[in-house]
Amino acid sequence: MLLNFQTVSIVLATLIPTGLSIKCFQCSSAEDPKCADIQSNDTSSPFLKECKGVYNGHTPFCRKLVTLVLEGENKRITRTCGWLTEKDETRADSCTKKDSDFIFKTSCNCFSDNCNHSTNLKITFSVFLMCLFISLSKYIGCT
Repeated sequence: MLLNFQTVSIVLATLIPTGLSIKCFQCSSAEDPKCADIQSNDTSSPFLKECKGVYNGHTPFCRKLVTLVLEGENKRITRTCGWLTEKDETRADSCTKKDSDFIFKTSCNCFSDNCNHSTNLKITFSVFLMCLFISLSKYIGCT
């Protein structure tokens, strides 16, 4: 049983981010068209940068904002670091949609390195904690 716990612990420990900050793609398709299509495995991208700034005690996360203006059919993608979520949002990978007067916006927040790429969001730290809790509770006999 101890060997299984050690193996699970080592595997789960590799999922923990190595630094305290997060790396996000930071760009705008209005400034550089290459920003519109970024792959998650593109770790050499010039757009992938560590979130730096004053966050007033908030933990930074990655954000992807897609804005579609129907008049002129203009689509803009902005990838950035965020630190404040919407009033009712939790700190979990999520997307919200808003529209007003021919402008449609989709804003997605995610909480792991290079997660604001072109495809969907990836595993979060909360999933890691849940797996760790389940593993530990089975190991110490809580369940």
